Amino acid sequence: MRKSVAVAILVLIFAIVLGGRLFFALQTDDFSYSAYYDLRQIEHIKETGKPLYQDELSYGGRTHIFSPFFYYFLSLFTLFMPVTLVAKIIPNLLASLTVFIIYVITYELTQKEWPSLISAFFSGFLLVFFAKTINAISPHTLVLPLIFLFAYCFLKMDKPNYLYISLILILLLVLTHIVVFILILALLIYFLIAKLENFQPSPKGLELLLFLTFLVFWFDFILYKKAFLVHGGSVIWQNTPIQILSSYFTNITVLQTVYAIGLVPLIFGVFAVYHNFFEKKQRSTHLFIGFALASFLLLWFKLITLDLGLMFLGLVLAILAGIGMKLMADYFNKTRFPKAGPTLVVVLLVLFVFTSVLPLLSAVTVEMKDRPDYAEKEALLWLRNNTPNDAVVLATLKEGYAVNYFANRKNVIDSNFLMIPLIEQRYDDVNLIFTTPFKTDAVRKLNEYGVTHIFFSPLARQQYNITKIAYIDDPECFTLLYNGEVKIYSVQCRIS
Repeated sequence: MRKSVAVAILVLIFAIVLGGRLFFALQTDDFSYSAYYDLRQIEHIKETGKPLYQDELSYGGRTHIFSPFFYYFLSLFTLFMPVTLVAKIIPNLLASLTVFIIYVITYELTQKEWPSLISAFFSGFLLVFFAKTINAISPHTLVLPLIFLFAYCFLKMDKPNYLYISLILILLLVLTHIVVFILILALLIYFLIAKLENFQPSPKGLELLLFLTFLVFWFDFILYKKAFLVHGGSVIWQNTPIQILSSYFTNITVLQTVYAIGLVPLIFGVFAVYHNFFEKKQRSTHLFIGFALASFLLLWFKLITLDLGLMFLGLVLAILAGIGMKLMADYFNKTRFPKAGPTLVVVLLVLFVFTSVLPLLSAVTVEMKDRPDYAEKEALLWLRNNTPNDAVVLATLKEGYAVNYFANRKNVIDSNFLMIPLIEQRYDDVNLIFTTPFKTDAVRKLNEYGVTHIFFSPLARQQYNITKIAYIDDPECFTLLYNGEVKIYSVQCRIS
């Protein structure tokens, strides 16, 4: 295949991926529930030049701990674009750029254009990455391209300038997301495999691993020092309540995992791993086997969220699948049926469309519904205009950020658990308030968290499988202030 043709096809893949993402993302002005935390950060940087570390609204007042580069990066575009438009376009653009990075990595490993294009195509339509980031303002859309760009530079470490580019990428990764520690584990596994296979490790690579390890531990110690003092070892899991942590992986099956990362990339990725270990060993391929094993181990021990782990694993398998397809084509070229290879590739691409691209459309439709609807926003805006500034609003965990963003009022709980003491107790108490039939128990908990208003939405009805709050009809304790699809009650009772 001519280089110019390959470049044209690659640009077309990028255009289709970006166009598809923007087509769905721009159908609504709203974002997923979790994105409203990110919007507040971007708007705060735009207004003050500083991240929102001291938040008076989340949990009624708390400290956020995070690496700020992603939000500063997006804030730069707000100088000449509206914030909401930046939040829609830039993360999807960053995610779409992954196809170029996966292409150059696969080309470096195979020296062939067509398997590199296939890998790029697989990465662009990776279901879990596409669906979970399309309407979210996710740092993953930046950190994953940076990680794989670092991997490409690592492969070319012995050539001029790539070491310096790697150092810059490491600094950006450390300032973007704590998930950078996956690189340390992946490189450790890579060097271990190289040692077992009697490959001589690159001195520059070892030095880079030592620098990366030192920098990550030093930076994260400074950043998370207070969190370590408050939470101890549970800071590794971001202080996530055990009730939520234990449910991350209980509802996922092997079939759903294959569905999320793609059947065809999985089959040919595993084939490439098998061939590399038992047939022809290639040191550069060991690097991405190390990446795959690192993501698998982190998922196994629940050290990263399921979505992030599958995104990372899926992109690695897209690269390995390109290698696997080249191996398959080379095999057919040695048989009496050399034309069978290209035919089988076409069949597999069609299979990928049916097993990954078409299901992706369904997954995107589901994800696009995971946002505050018109009724919720109207009710939250009513809260903003008709309640005291110091009001404390009880809503579901998922709606916590929306309460902060639209109503500009304090919430009781949201999905940022770090630096929140007794989070398991708080999580159980919120569930109890919505589900208990006993008014005394509910009022005691409402008083404990200083709740002044209850936000009872269709999401709460669905989550708790209730049509109304059992004790809410007591007019001496609760007054219905807003009556629509969402109901808002004021809390008057106090238990001394």
